[in-house]
Order: sequence, then structure tokens, then C-alpha cells
Amino acid sequence: MAWEIWITNEAKKDFHKIEGSIRKQILAGIVKVSKAPMPSPKGYGKPLGNKKGNNLTAKLYDKYGDDIFKDIFGKF
Repeated sequence: MAWEIWITNEAKKDFHKIEGSIRKQILAGIVKVSKAPMPSPKGYGKPLGNKKGNNLTAKLYDKYGDDIFKDIFGKF
């Protein structure tokens, strides 16, 4: 199952400024992660981690629950 990807207009403008071969690599990475966005071992995404003593991953899940990615991304 892949997730739907929404790109902001600002990101589209920035993307078109990037050299062509790099754009291909970026698109390949986006498609790869969209198929399995959760952190390993089931996916390619990376947890937010601990920044300056704040466990951002735990805070995100505490606030939004297990369906956080379903709320952010739709089905592809």
C-alpha cells in the first residue's frame, strides 16, 4: 500500500530549481518512502527522535495516536 503525496506550491517551485538528475533521485526517494513511511523494520521512514531532551516521536503519537500517518497522508 502506498500513501498519497501532496506537494505544496512552494515545494513545487523549489523542486523545479533543482538540477534534473537530482530531481530524479528525490522523486525516487519520495516514491520509495510513500510505499512504507513508517520507521524500520516495516518501512523506510525515520522516527523524529529526541531533540534537546524532547522525545518528539512520543509527543507526536501521544497527540495524534497511531493513525497519525493516515491523517497526514491519504491512500495513493
